[in-house]
Amino acid sequence: MANPPCNNDIKGVLHLSSSEQHYQLSRAIPCSKLKDIVEQYWFVSWDLRQQPPHVQKNLPDPCVNLFFDEQGAKLLGAVSKVYTYKMQGVGHVFGIKFMPSGFCSYTKKPMSSFAEQYSEPKTVFQYWGDDVLDDIKLKTSLSAAIAVAEPLLLANITPATEKQQLTNAIVSFIKQSPHVTHVNQIAAHFEINVRALQRLFERYVGLSPKWVIRKYRLHEVLDNAENNKQDWLATSMALGYTDQAHFIKDFKDIIGVTPSSYLEF
Repeated sequence: MANPPCNNDIKGVLHLSSSEQHYQLSRAIPCSKLKDIVEQYWFVSWDLRQQPPHVQKNLPDPCVNLFFDEQGAKLLGAVSKVYTYKMQGVGHVFGIKFMPSGFCSYTKKPMSSFAEQYSEPKTVFQYWGDDVLDDIKLKTSLSAAIAVAEPLLLANITPATEKQQLTNAIVSFIKQSPHVTHVNQIAAHFEINVRALQRLFERYVGLSPKWVIRKYRLHEVLDNAENNKQDWLATSMALGYTDQAHFIKDFKDIIGVTPSSYLEF
């Protein structure tokens, strides 16, 4: 049976409306046995012949992505700044986006050891042969790639633990709660002390809870900017900043440009 399409809103893509003109994106959700481990599968294809290359910029969710392109297969750990990918000519990328703690079902290493870097998939998936990795890389549709990859994900699965499920729930809470701007609000809601919360995120996410809060609040900022609805002073106050200068510094640190420069794109 085909995997159902993923209809979640697309978040974290910089300049979404203009970026979508350069590629086609399709997404699907995993089978029920992987619901606590994989969030979605995604497939991006493009035909930019006779056009300049397109550099896509994303502010990814705090999770591991395993993706396959013409260069091969790579694991990308959780990253704290904008991630860029260059598209040119004709090509495609197939990706597996794990739940925030999902990749822990395949390794005992803390997610902090994967953060901010690429890793070779075979350091974790030793049972995936080079021929299989090449096969997935060459698939030219989302469904064809899933048909090969999903059985492999199921073959050596460790069910999500209670701590993994708790971590996923906490990240979901942050994502869906615009009023959350401080770590102590999370700790109070889940009745967990701040230090324990920090250790949980180091082990199961790879980035701090403070950064995850900043990331999801910036998603709202980017959405407003996309719709030309932005008051930077009001935004900085709503996000819990004591002054606008601090907000601008954080925005530039993560996005790479100042808020005003972003709007001028």
